[in-house]
Amino acid sequence: RLPEVKKEIIIIDDGSTDNSRQRAEEALRGIESARVISYQPNIGRGHAMRVGFQTARGKYIVTTESDLSWGADIIPRLIQPLLDKEADAVIASPYIHGGGLVNIPFKRRFFSRYGNKILTFGLPPNITMTSGMTRSYRKELIDSIILGMDGKEIHLEILSKLITIGAKIKEIPGTITWRKGEEWLKRRKRRHRTANLIMSHLYFSFTESPLHFTGLLGLTFMALGVMGILAIVILKITGFGLLRIPYFPHYVFMSMIIGLLIFIFSLISSQIRDIQRELVRMYAQLKKREKDNGR
Repeated sequence: RLPEVKKEIIIIDDGSTDNSRQRAEEALRGIESARVISYQPNIGRGHAMRVGFQTARGKYIVTTESDLSWGADIIPRLIQPLLDKEADAVIASPYIHGGGLVNIPFKRRFFSRYGNKILTFGLPPNITMTSGMTRSYRKELIDSIILGMDGKEIHLEILSKLITIGAKIKEIPGTITWRKGEEWLKRRKRRHRTANLIMSHLYFSFTESPLHFTGLLGLTFMALGVMGILAIVILKITGFGLLRIPYFPHYVFMSMIIGLLIFIFSLISSQIRDIQRELVRMYAQLKKREKDNGR
């Protein structure tokens, strides 16, 4: 509990087709500063979160799933580091000491754990959870960045832009618990569209760290090409018969060219990313000046 903090509850109904909005309104009836925002059609989690950010009036924002799968106690634990000025954003993670996963199917555990390891390429080493929604933020920082993702990629977008403007980010341990029962787990699995989610997150990770992905691939092709050239020289000197492999020199040449082109592409992508980050920093500085001038 945080008795010294004024609170508001905002539930975003992202185009549901069942009775979710009515149930939410009933649950919030009689609670001061609580409201439900509903719209049609369904657009995505990113859009819903942007609506929530724009609507929120408080100094701090906590975002989490409506089913409270992290437990109700996660909310004050997310807020406290902000109140203590220990962080500008706080992330709940099951992958640090004290956190965990309960009743989560093995496939979901696997994709979540190792997917987050891939997504942390190019990010500070103390971050283990990049795709989770359960976080807290200083609202002034959220207001100082432009968000455009409509899907779950918004979690990566927020994290990337907060890091770009120098926000201090902290992780706290948390435990995700799914309800027991096969029907519930199947429903959660259907909602988790694995293929689309993996592709969109990998694309975003590539744009954030192109040298970690295509850059490494390009260097690998060039290394193979260099090894092929050395093999040609050695085989030429020794007169070994492998030189008669059809089109072997052509393969070596193509490997070098492909590797070089991929590496150049990764360098250009890195420059574009750096320009984007500089624009993010400039916008944040302009928002801060506007706020300071408005005081």
